[in-house]
Amino acid sequence: MSRYRRIGPACETAIDGELFLVLNNQDIVHLDPLAAALWRLLDEPMAEEAILRVFAAAFPATPSQQLSGDLATAIRLLEAAGALVRED
Repeated sequence: MSRYRRIGPACETAIDGELFLVLNNQDIVHLDPLAAALWRLLDEPMAEEAILRVFAAAFPATPSQQLSGDLATAIRLLEAAGALVRED
């Protein structure tokens, strides 16, 4: 079962309802609303299945396949930025 956790500290800045992360390497990452919610949820490491359950409960009208795809995109964005890591 895969778990995700944040890598190191990041400075969160909200501007006009948008969330930006400033990482240790000074990279700035813009998060869309779903990625921002995921980032905040992962204040503590969490299993992939638990993440999906939380978002499914928050967005019950969204088909699970669409939600899974959107979360996978957000996870890839955060992993590519060096803000998130998967622990197997």
